Formats: sequence, structure tokens, C-alpha cells
Amino acid sequence: MEKLASVLAKAKTTVANFDEKEFLVVYDFVNENDSNKALANGMPLLEVSLCIIEVLLDFNSDCAMLQATLLYQFLGTKTLTEKDMGAKFGSDVNDLVANLRKIRNVKTKNEDHQLAALRNMFVAMAKDIRVVMILLAERLCLMRSLEFHTTTEQQALARETLYIYAPIAGRLGIFALKAPLEDLSFFYLYPDEYRHVSEQMMRLEVSRDRVIRSAQRRLEQMLKENAIASTVFGRIKHIYSVYRKMQKKREQSVDSMHDIFAIRIAVQNIAQCYAVLGILHEHFIPLPGRFKDYIAVPKPNGYRSLHTTVVGLSGIAKRALPIEVQIRTEEMNAEAEFGIAAHWHYKENGSVQRFKSLEKNEEWLEELSQMETRLVENPDFAKGNGDNDIFKRIFALTPAGDVIDLPVNATPIDFAFAIHSDLGLHIRVAKANSKSVPLNYIISSGDVIEIVTSKQVNPSQAWITMCVSSKAKSKLKSYFREKDAGVLLREGKALVNRYLTRFGFAELDQNLNVLREYNGKRRTKKEREEILLKVGNGSMSPTAVIKAISHDKPTFAAAPKKKLTAGDKETTEKPRLVIGGRHDIPFRLAECCKPKVGEALFGFVTRGAHVTIHRLDCRTRDKLDAARFLEAYYEGYEPKERVILQVTRGLDRVGFVRDVTDVIANNNANISNFTFVSRTPYSAELNIEIEIDNIDHLVHIMNELEHVGGVERINQKMNQMKN
Repeated sequence: MEKLASVLAKAKTTVANFDEKEFLVVYDFVNENDSNKALANGMPLLEVSLCIIEVLLDFNSDCAMLQATLLYQFLGTKTLTEKDMGAKFGSDVNDLVANLRKIRNVKTKNEDHQLAALRNMFVAMAKDIRVVMILLAERLCLMRSLEFHTTTEQQALARETLYIYAPIAGRLGIFALKAPLEDLSFFYLYPDEYRHVSEQMMRLEVSRDRVIRSAQRRLEQMLKENAIASTVFGRIKHIYSVYRKMQKKREQSVDSMHDIFAIRIAVQNIAQCYAVLGILHEHFIPLPGRFKDYIAVPKPNGYRSLHTTVVGLSGIAKRALPIEVQIRTEEMNAEAEFGIAAHWHYKENGSVQRFKSLEKNEEWLEELSQMETRLVENPDFAKGNGDNDIFKRIFALTPAGDVIDLPVNATPIDFAFAIHSDLGLHIRVAKANSKSVPLNYIISSGDVIEIVTSKQVNPSQAWITMCVSSKAKSKLKSYFREKDAGVLLREGKALVNRYLTRFGFAELDQNLNVLREYNGKRRTKKEREEILLKVGNGSMSPTAVIKAISHDKPTFAAAPKKKLTAGDKETTEKPRLVIGGRHDIPFRLAECCKPKVGEALFGFVTRGAHVTIHRLDCRTRDKLDAARFLEAYYEGYEPKERVILQVTRGLDRVGFVRDVTDVIANNNANISNFTFVSRTPYSAELNIEIEIDNIDHLVHIMNELEHVGGVERINQKMNQMKN
């Protein structure tokens, strides 16, 4: 078989201590027992396995991975049992196939295929990264044969690849897999955009080769004159990467991009990297703001390199063409292409050893495995995470300069637990860039975080709501579970009281009467105490308690209905205007603010026989009689709930109002009214009317406002008029 001969020849040169005999034992076993099995498109499974193996051979794979790949395609057949596995093949192969078998058997109640795949990858991550490599290679082969699938299948598989598999390849630093997975997905999901970008890039093809060859020759000569041994090679960015950059910068033409052309220079050591950078900036013009030092501060996935963009390197006199130059060592270059797979190395007997860079990924892998549990508990967890937010990371620095990898929206609590549990359990003060910050401060990449501890300080239940990493939440919940029940009951009561006060409820009395009616059911005293215990040990949030006791009260509206999409508008009539809950009230649109469909509106009852519709932020609103206001909105564009925050300020300071409004704006909440009830240099009370999605949205805003300098107290009351 020609394909088999090709695979064997390549394996002998790329796989350390490759045992052809062992490989053929597995191949013959599969060929004899399942030679007739094929995919729906008619491609024999054995040939599919060899295609996957060809991909794996580019990633420093071991013999066990190749054997497991052969067997994996035939999981679930009558002729291949666990007994066969144990008797015929080694334990390493057996473990890999067992993990793959578990992934295939993962079931989810949710019908979302993307969610199922996401869970599969989480499970795989927790077991063995070689399993993930096999899955990524399999996915690449599948995407290359997507033309044999139906249009519906193409769309589903491409979407799953773009939003799950490609980001995982990127998180592991495997660019050589990430790029083709993205481009193939892009081709099937957005054919018009793909054609638009690819046609522009094809026009650059003639000049591309000339530019890259010219730049390559000039650099090679320059480095040779400076006695720096190097390898210089050029590339052009892959199509999806170019498209994303065009979208980000709102460009319509590839010609306007600065780094379509890129030159890579691989040298022997880090000192030479900076020497080459100096030579480049001496001879060519660097573009301002285009230099990035990923050697001093690597990306979270371990990527290291120097990036600079210069003009003049192309040698084209009539055109100042910017060219990005990436400078790195040979080892860094291998890491950039193959990511974590670049570090696999072998013992003398050929078995795979622990790869060098796994240590820095262990906590991330642990976090992914814990996310699997969160997905089971909350199937909507993966929804709404646009552009792969689940996989995005930030990095912060310790005062000593160590890089700490964290999830997006991480706080000092997450940072502390990422270093050590004892540090997280005894935080007294947190500092960001040498300034004290609250524990719910959102860390940005590059922040230098310092944690000051004290053994006299113990965690508060509120800390659980202030952190986002699975590790921090797990450690805190474990801490509270181990505490005395009496202490947990007191802490749960104190925390619930804090939220009750915020939302206008009476505090808990001795009999906990506020909790008597809970989720529409009457609760005994013991059941009420159990609720507080759950809050105290962290298994229930105080927000959930507020929701339960306000279940039958108009304290909070449900999240607003999804707005109509552009496609909906094309196929339906113009949305009807709802005024005071009715469709038949005569109205006219105000000339002063010219309200439109989709905007926040209110109605004003005029002296005549109709209602005038204004925008909610209309400048005339404060001059009108509020007693004659009516709720108004277009169907499909229901308004968000509006609440009033009552903020008490202490001593006045410059920037107080700005800081308060910044918190609200940064949480995507609109301010519809802002009024000082009283105001002196020493104290003030102000009412801020805002639009919220739901109670969780409100709680998050109030938590952040509590930490604004000068805020002494913050409570909430419902506005009398919904709009």
C-alpha cells in the first residue's frame, strides 16, 4: 500500500526509536479485523488513520500515539475489545486508547453539538495532551475532506472547529495546526469574506515573492557582515489572520495592513536576538508602536520572540512597504510552530518522558477539567462567550518579574491562589503597580501585582464572588466547608443581611422570617438555616437568595428579550409599538428627539387624544410631568429593567463622580438619570438611575461601586416608573 509505505518512511526519520515491527503488528490487526469499515463518504477508516498519522509525524509524535491512532478509529467494534487491548498492546497504547474511548462515550443532555465537543476537549485535556494532539490531527484531516459532507454538516463542523479546536491549538502554541484549522473553517463559514481576502492576497503574490527574496538577501548579507550565524526565511500571514486584523482595524484592503509580509530570523541565543534588533533599527526605519518584546514577557501560551516592523527593508524604492521582522532563537522558532509538542523528548527505551513545558500548563489544564463539571451544572456556560472568551488569558507579573497566567477578569484573589493556597487564604492588602487596590480589582495584562498577607486575616464569603478561576473558587469553598457549622451559619446570615439591606428587604430576625416564603414554598426554621449554611460554605450565592425571596414580587424584571436581527426585519413587518401594555393607543413621534425602533423610549400623555413618544434620554424629559409618563417600546425591543442606586459619599474629592460613572459604563449599563439628593464637602447622597439586564448584572455593578474611593454605602430601590 503506497500510503503505508510513505508513513513508514517518514516515521523512521521523525519518530525517536520508531519500532516498525510494533507498528505493523497493530496495523495488521486492524487490517485483518476491520478492513471493510469506512466513513460515510466511502473513505476506508484505515486510510483515514494513516492520514491522521501523517499529520502527527510533523509534531515529534511517539510510537504509542501512532498505534493508538490506528486503533482509535475502530473503537466500539465487536472485534476490538479491552481484553484484546490488554493482551496485544502495551500499557501506554492501552491508556491512550482508553482515554479516547471515554471521550467518544461522553454524553450530554444538551443537544448543542458544540457544547458536547467542548466538554470532550476538557475531559481530554485533563488526561493526556497526546490525546488532544490526536484529536486535533483528526480534525484537520476531517476539515480537508469537508467537501464530501452536506452544507449543513459543513457549517456545523466548521463552526465547531473555529470556536473550539483552533483556539485550543492556539492555547497550546501549535500554530502549525491552528492556522490551517482557521483557514479551512473560514472558507466554509464565510465564503464571500474568504474570497474577498484571498483574491486580494493573490494579487500580492507576484510582488510577495520578490519582496521576501529581496529582504531575505539583504538581511543574510547584513548578518553575515556582523558575524551572526542565522537562518532567514519569509512568509505571508494566513488568510483568516489577515481577515481578523482587517476587521479589528476596520480596513477594507489588504494593502493597508502593515504586517502582511513577515520575515523570521532564527539565531543561536537570546543575546543575538537583541543584537539583530539593534542592527535592524540602525539601518531601517522602525514604525512607532510596532515593537513587542515577547522574550522578556512571553505570551501565556509560552510564545517568545521579538517583533518589530520596519520600512526600507523591501528594497523597493517607489514604495515604502512595511515588513514585520520576528527575531527568535532556533528553540523559540520550534516552539512557535509546534508549541508544547516541540518539548516532547524520549528516554533511551523510547517511552515518552514528561515534556519540559508541561509544568506551566498544568494549572490551566486543571482549570479546564473543572470547567467540564461547570458545563454539566450549567449547560448555558459556553453560550455567549463570543470570540472564544473561554480560551482567552491575561498575564500579570509578580514584583520579582515572574509571569502568572490567569483567566480574563481575574482579580488579586485569583492571582494569590495561582501562586500558593496559603497566599490566597490570608490576603490582607493587594497592590497593583505599587498602588493599593480592592480585592475585586480586574487585573490587566502587564500589571505588577503584590499580595501582602497576615495570618490573622481569614477569607470572607464575599471573596468567592470576587474571583473567576476554578482554582481560587475551589480552594475557598473547601475552606468554608471545613469550618464549624455555627460559624458558617453566622457568616451566611451576615452576608445575606448585607444583600437584603441593599435591595430594600428587612434584615433577618431571630426566626429568619424573611426566608419563610422561599421559591414559592413555605420553609421550616431548619430549612431556613440550611439555606444560610449553604451561603456560609459557598455552595450558594446571596444573589440566589434574593432571587428566591423576590420570586413573586416585581423587584426584578427578567432579562430583556433578544432584539430582532437584521434578517428578521427583512422578513417581518415593522414592529408594533406597545404603550402602557397596549397596542391600540394613538400616538405620534416627538420631533424634539426623533425616536427610532430599538431605542429606549417613554410615552407622555398629552392634553389631546394621543401619546407622544420620546427617547428616554430626551432633553425635554425633566420638564415634563412624570405622573403622565407611560411605558413604551417596540415589540422585540423590550426595555431593560431600570433601578435607582442610592449612593452615600463621605468627604468630597476630585474625580469621584467620574469614577462612579466609569464603573457603570465599564459594566455596559446605561445611566438614564443622575441626581444629588444632598451635597456638602463632607457628605452627599446621590441617586443614579441605570438600566440593567438582571439581578446578577446589578450585583456586579454594586460590588464594584463599593470599592470606589469615598463610597460609604450603596443601596438599591426600584424606580416607580419602569421606563
